[in-house]
This record gives sequence, structure tokens and C-alpha cells, in this order.
Amino acid sequence: MVSNHIIPDLTDLKKTEDNLYRLIDKTVEIISECRMCGECCKNLEFIRITPFEADRISKYLKRPIRDFTTIVRNPPSIALKKDENNTCIFLKDNRCMIHPVRPFQCRAIPAMFSSTALESPTYKGCRNGYYYFECPSTNCVVRIRVEDFIRIASTRLFFLENIISLYSVILRS
Repeated sequence: MVSNHIIPDLTDLKKTEDNLYRLIDKTVEIISECRMCGECCKNLEFIRITPFEADRISKYLKRPIRDFTTIVRNPPSIALKKDENNTCIFLKDNRCMIHPVRPFQCRAIPAMFSSTALESPTYKGCRNGYYYFECPSTNCVVRIRVEDFIRIASTRLFFLENIISLYSVILRS
């Protein structure tokens, strides 16, 4: 039997993820609109998703999760499948087929909310208390207040640490 102290509370994790989505929508300001070129969906290492995102996508598509995900071992996670060109399988004619339920990583683009975000090629600098991010094709530019960025990034890190803990328990069993 696994101790409840090892497995994070799923209800709390789901609420945290929902809160992160709201924060992204509320705090990331669009400076230059996306032109739907699809470059952000191409040549990707992974589009990591959470179990909650996988469930949302599955319900939206009415398809089993295994049809569109793959397991990543280090760190333990699940990711969307890619085609032979390393492009997200949901990109068709430069349009996202799951846009209404797209995962956090896609929702945040071109902003990055990771420990290496400010080293990312999409990061374009800090001016007047805002971080600026630009998509790979330079079509879309967004900005976010530094304090909002820190709040989202730290919440996301805490959230992912708990998800990885959950995956680790599952993969060990």
C-alpha cells in the first residue's frame, strides 16, 4: 500500500492547473497577434502534458489517450505524439486541431514558464517591468509583468514537481 503522503492530492492539483490557465489568460498581454504560421508546433523535443490535459483532449476528440500520447521517462511525463517531421500531430494546415483544449505549454507560447525561460530563444528582454517573448517566426509578441511571470513560473514548478512525483509512483508500481 502506498502512503497518501507520497501521492499528491489530485483535486488540489487539478485546481492548481485550472488556476494556471486563468493566470495565463489574464496576465499575458498580446503585443503582436499570432499569424497562425504553425512554427511553434514544429521541430519540438516534446509537448509535455499533464494527466488532466490528456483527459481534456481525450474527451474533446472522443479518442483514447493512448492514440495521441507517448511516455517520456526522464523526467517521467506524458507528451503529445509527433509526426515524422517532429511536428505536433494536431497541427493541420497550420491550425491546431485541439486549440480549445490545448495544453499549458501551447497556451503559453511564446512565453516560457520554466527555469530556463530567460535563456530561451523566445525571450527578448525586460523593459519597464515586463518580460517580452517572441515566437520563433517573429510573428507573435507577448509581454508579462515580471511579478506575474515569477508567480506563474513558481506555481507551475510546484505543480510539475507534484505531477512528476505522481508519475514516479505510478512507474515504480
